[in-house]
Amino acid sequence: METGRVLPKIVADGWLNGDAPTAEQLKGKVIVVNAWFTTCPNCLTEAPSLVETHAAYRDRGVVFIGLTPDRADQLADVEEFLSKTGITWPNGYGAFESLIDLDAEYFPAAWVIGRDGKIVWNYDSPGDLADGIELALSQK
Repeated sequence: METGRVLPKIVADGWLNGDAPTAEQLKGKVIVVNAWFTTCPNCLTEAPSLVETHAAYRDRGVVFIGLTPDRADQLADVEEFLSKTGITWPNGYGAFESLIDLDAEYFPAAWVIGRDGKIVWNYDSPGDLADGIELALSQK
């Protein structure tokens, strides 16, 4: 999904590493949404960098949310992926509808959402994920 658009409602069949984030919990926050799936080699390769970025920004109020199209019948694989990668933030599985709404064409994918609820950065934007987060944090 291109920058400037409002983050669509996030819907998943279930959640691991926490409950589904509510609109109230996300209001006014900088949010990173990461899309991945268990058999995606690039998702596995990217995970250590995501974990480092999460560690660098979680104390600054940045909320990370993971979404995977993997279904409930793949839950053991989803749990193994999260455990193996050290990903600790909430992850929605069976999030196919949300990923379609986000126009996720390739995986992994990520979007940074500013405090106003609009996408300020995605993988097609200049810079890396940290640059996108810094941009969002700098906006009032």
